[in-house]
Parts: sequence; structure tokens; C-alpha cells
Amino acid sequence: MGRKREGWRYWAPVVILRYWLAQGMCYMNWVERAHRLALEALFFGLSYGVFYAIDRGVERLALSVLCAHTVCMFLNGQVFAVVKHDLCWFSFYRRWPDFLAYVEGIQERLVAAQCRGLKRAEIYGSLSRGKFSESSDLDLRYLALPGFWNGVRVAHLVFLERLRAFRCGFPLDLYMFHSEAELKKKMDTAAEEPIVIYRGDGALFAQVGQLFGQGLETVGMGKAGSPKQSGLERL
Repeated sequence: MGRKREGWRYWAPVVILRYWLAQGMCYMNWVERAHRLALEALFFGLSYGVFYAIDRGVERLALSVLCAHTVCMFLNGQVFAVVKHDLCWFSFYRRWPDFLAYVEGIQERLVAAQCRGLKRAEIYGSLSRGKFSESSDLDLRYLALPGFWNGVRVAHLVFLERLRAFRCGFPLDLYMFHSEAELKKKMDTAAEEPIVIYRGDGALFAQVGQLFGQGLETVGMGKAGSPKQSGLERL
């Protein structure tokens, strides 16, 4: 599925180990990283309580750390994005209509919730370049309003959306930014113009379904309609 990358750094055991160790924390800002570590501390406490009840040996501490870190990898990580985009193994969202429907669902949830603390939600990556392939994931970035608690709220919103993506098997690559300066530093907005799917100030934003085409069954995968009609180019 898709085009596999060459070199030992892209071998499956290396990719999985690297992802398990870092889990995107090197890319996160300090607010999102603190939220992530707080969740891991919670999972550690729960794991330690279970292992303490089962076995009072000294190894329960190490087991609790490993268990909490692994649980976070699944519940607050991007497992299916790694499986689809980096490993090119499989995906439950290889068909464009299924992929688009999930993206529309994200937008609908943001609009319905009127998320407090969220300034914008933007799509980057292949979709913002007008392309989709069987190995595409969704590169989504949330920009928080200024203020510590706004950052915490958006970091928790990111966690909930990652959790939903894991439950649904969707390849979501989602992070939050705490300022416009961080966004400009981490994203090449000059070469990759983002697609804004939500604005907290009430300004107009793109309707995902209208932007990428009306006919879900004919979009993106070349069954009918052209890339010009659908807004996407088949890789």
C-alpha cells in the first residue's frame, strides 16, 4: 500500500520503537507536553495500583512505567497515522469517500462544540496541496488563543480527538500550537497554504464537503470525475 521509504531508519521495528519512545513529544510545545505527561502520570498511578495488588515485587515500578507509556501511545498517540503513512501497512480509510466523511465529522464536531480557547483548526500536508493517496494521513493543527488555560483546553481537545481517531482507526496526525509564532516556526505556510476548517472568532471558513467536491463516491480515487472537479489529484 503506497510507496515505501528506503533505508534502515524506515524498517518497521525501528519506526515502531522510535514512535514508542518519543510519541511526538519532541514536536509538542510545553503546554501539550505537560498535558501529555499528566495523562501518563495518571495511567502510571492506575497501573501501579493494579500491579501492587497483584504482586508486591520491586519490578512493579518498571512494569507500571512501561504500561503507562504504552497506553498513552495508543490512547493519546497517532498509531494509525504511523501504520498508514510511515509503515504503509494498511488503513481502514484508503477510499477517499470514507476519508472525507471522517474529516467532515471533525469539522462538524468543532462547529457544534464552539470550542473554548480554540482560535483556528487548519489542515496541512497532502490535502492542502490538493493530493490524496492510499497512504495519506490527515495533518491537522489546532491553534489556541493566548493564555495558559486556553492552551490546556486545546491540548485536552487534541487528546479527545486523538482518542476518537484511535477508536475509529483513523490516520490522524494532530498537534496544537500555542501561538502564531510557533505555527510559523513549525509549519511552512509559504510553501503549503493551510485549509482553515474552523475559526473561533466566527469568521468564514471552508466547508470541507464543498471544498473537495460534492459527490463523495466520485472524489479522489479516480472512479469518476476528474481531479479538477474534485479538487484533488490522484497520486
